[in-house]
Amino acid sequence: MAAASVYVAWLGMAPCSGFRDGEVLTSALPRRIVRYMPQHRSPGSDLAVIFHALSDPTRLAVVERLSVAPASATELAKPFAMALPSFMQHMGVLERGGIVTSHKAGRTRTYQLAPGSLQLASAWLAEFRNHWDRKLDQLDHLLITTNHPQGAS
Repeated sequence: MAAASVYVAWLGMAPCSGFRDGEVLTSALPRRIVRYMPQHRSPGSDLAVIFHALSDPTRLAVVERLSVAPASATELAKPFAMALPSFMQHMGVLERGGIVTSHKAGRTRTYQLAPGSLQLASAWLAEFRNHWDRKLDQLDHLLITTNHPQGAS
């Protein structure tokens, strides 16, 4: 059952049809309260999830550690002064962001980096880096031509 449909059923409302694919319109009171609920994520939302996962110093340190080699959850948690369940919440955020993957062998859960999400973030940053490099080059050219007009010595 789709997420919006579950929400509609929970509120005891009937979904209205006739909208674009993946959209549901719900109404709590006929013709009075209407709530629009998209059922898909926008392309930028993947980046938001990735950057959210990287925004915490603990998670960033874990990513740096995993860049060396895969490690178990207990090994990754050792440097941090927090309970293992709290640390595992951080790992869940990293997994939902697609930054790490894990596999369980017996009682040991091992994590490793999943480079796809980091490549997506890197490509996005490179796009803005190129944009700002061009803008700074234009500013540099403007400042040089303003201070030193052509033909003047």
